[in-house]
Amino acid sequence: MRYVSEEKQQNILNSATEIFAEKGYYQTSIQNITQKAGVSTGTFYIYYKTKEDVLLSIYQQFFECLDSMIEKKMSEKYSDSVEKLIVCTADIVSFYASNPDLSLILLTKTIGMSKISEDEYYKVFNHICSIFMEIISGIDSNEFDDVYISSVAYVQILNGLTAQWIVYSSDRTLEDLIYTIIKYNFNALKIKADSQYIKKHISDEILRKEKEC
Repeated sequence: MRYVSEEKQQNILNSATEIFAEKGYYQTSIQNITQKAGVSTGTFYIYYKTKEDVLLSIYQQFFECLDSMIEKKMSEKYSDSVEKLIVCTADIVSFYASNPDLSLILLTKTIGMSKISEDEYYKVFNHICSIFMEIISGIDSNEFDDVYISSVAYVQILNGLTAQWIVYSSDRTLEDLIYTIIKYNFNALKIKADSQYIKKHISDEILRKEKEC
């Protein structure tokens, strides 16, 4: 019987995540992963049959963590849908920012890689879109000709700006990034919200998350 260690398996996943994000999926070999993880090739095959199996496990972990976080935020009480949209945006962007390697794989390395990887990307993307559709539907506005399109555009901007920030963050703070994403989307959708109101909820949410860590 072969001994299976959850810690060793997670080490393989963490190492693969880092290398995939740095080198890209196709440029990464199983040997690269095992060297990074400090395990033998034989040990690798105890847990995974192929490199793609590793990638799919990475996606699954990412989705489960993100889904758990979103579900928790959606169950909380808010003064209105605008506040809910601000807080959920802040939490999703913060989640991406706190998992930069995973996020880069999902947001920039997936499309065009394979049918399976694209399916996993759209699983996450569509899930987030459904959340924003639910929230945006609760906002009183005559500007939403198509809530689905509005939600897709919102998430596309969120994903694109966050991925760019992870790679080229420079001097912009996480708080500035979240504010830019929200303000741009709110302007595009003509959602009325005072800038100080937005900034306060962003600051409060980031502070709350820091206290949880």
